This record gives sequence, C-alpha cells and structure tokens, in this order.
Amino acid sequence: MTESSSFGQLLCCLCKKWANYRNLGDLYGPYYPPEYTTRLPKNHTQIRQSLLTTKPPPQPLNQDTSELLTQLAQLPRVPLDPEELWAHEGCIVWASAVFLVNGRLYGLKEALAGARDACCSHCEAVGPTLGCYSKGCTLKYHYLCALEAECFLNEDNFSLRCPKHKVSGNNMRGKDKEETEGSFCGNDKRESRSQEKMNEMSEELG
Repeated sequence: MTESSSFGQLLCCLCKKWANYRNLGDLYGPYYPPEYTTRLPKNHTQIRQSLLTTKPPPQPLNQDTSELLTQLAQLPRVPLDPEELWAHEGCIVWASAVFLVNGRLYGLKEALAGARDACCSHCEAVGPTLGCYSKGCTLKYHYLCALEAECFLNEDNFSLRCPKHKVSGNNMRGKDKEETEGSFCGNDKRESRSQEKMNEMSEELG
C-alpha cells in the first residue's frame, strides 16, 4: 500500500458533505482515475476501505451554521491519497455523464471539472452537477440542493426540472419521455443509472 501524502476529512467529492449528512447515507469509494489505477498495488481499494470506514458524526447535526461548522471541524482527519475520490450514492447516481462499467466508475473527474466554474442556484456554492432540463434554463444544483429547493427529479431518465419549470409528476414524466425517446438519455442512460448500478458498486466495493 502506498503512503498517503496528505491528511483531510473524508467528504463527498460532489457535494462536499460528510457521510450521513442529512440522510445522504454513507460514502462510496475510494475511486481513482483509470490511468492512476494501473499504478496502484493489488487490493489497494479494499485496503483503503478497511482503514477508512465512514461513520456518522458523534452528535446529531444541528441546522445552525455555527453548530455545523463546529461539528465539521470535529470530523476525524484521515490519510488521503491525492487522487482518491469518495461520494454519496445519490450524488453519484444523479451526476451527469458518470457511469459504472465493469466495476469502474467513469466520468467522475470530468463531472467535477465541468462543475468547478459553476455556482449552485440554491446554495450559491461551486460544484453543481444537475442542470434544469427545460430548454434555455441555466439553473444548476447539487443533488442535495435540488431536493431542498423542491426541484422535480425524474427517475425515468434522471433529468431535473427547477421549481419554475416543474409541473405535476405524471405530466412531467410524460413530457420528458417524449423529449428523450430514442435518445441516449432516454434509454441507455436510464439503464446505466438504475438500481443495478448501485448494486454493482456495492459488490465491487464489498
């Protein structure tokens, strides 16, 4: 196992929140860029998992900002490989252009790079990976922020509609289905983002 060159708090690379933050669940990982994986020792990922099991913070999370900052500061600092990435299940599933192929996650670093210069329309922090599906709308959200802003998340094709452009669930599903029928988003992407994706992740990381 290679020695980590830095220490840090174990956070989701997409939303920058820790494990079990507001019911987001545990963190999956570590993930590495494909070109970096070939240089790692055998079973490196499994070893990292055993050393970095993620647990909830020791006390309940309070909504007050100062309380949250205090609790964040209390999260343990662990040795981190500069190339490793961790993420919540929901953040991965709803991130655009991120796919699991043969047990490897592709597109994660590209998604991060693409979101680096954008600001979330809800929290105004950088890194949103979900854009409104309505033509011409420029609103973007983190997955958690989309939930808090009451956006419409269409699980049929994993698209998002901002509060301004959402309609009733059934009507929106029909509209999105028509727009994506026969396209990559409407078919292959829906299959890639199914629960089977997360099951495969669990088996690979388990």
